[in-house]
Amino acid sequence: MSILRSTKWLVLCATFCIMLVSCQQSRDGVLVWPSTAAQQKPGFSYAVDFAAQIDALQRADAKSDAERAFRSGDLRFIADRFDLPRILGVPDDAVVRSSQQRYGFKVVAASADLVTNTDFVKLQGSYQDKFNQTLYNLIAKLSN
Repeated sequence: MSILRSTKWLVLCATFCIMLVSCQQSRDGVLVWPSTAAQQKPGFSYAVDFAAQIDALQRADAKSDAERAFRSGDLRFIADRFDLPRILGVPDDAVVRSSQQRYGFKVVAASADLVTNTDFVKLQGSYQDKFNQTLYNLIAKLSN
């Protein structure tokens, strides 16, 4: 009887640990929205946790994130906004235009409070530039 209780307890603890880790992984990264979010999912939530997004940008490694995206086949650059998007930090050339036309782009998620916060604006700009430069160099190498 006690072995059965121990096994159930172990399974319960393992399940809890897996849930905890998976939830933390989804919160830890920089939240980005795909350019097609509203069109693909009419009920798309644009809610952004102010503190979590700033914390994620402070801890983020844009170079590693771009390399991971490239390895997984995500060749979307980060634009500065949805309407009239600009891909900053890289030349406006065939590499960028082709990628944007073929794959779309993504935008660092922001709320009205975030876009007026100077710390966020600096962190977001720096992250975006480093991410785009790294992704651009990886795509350019692939093209050669």
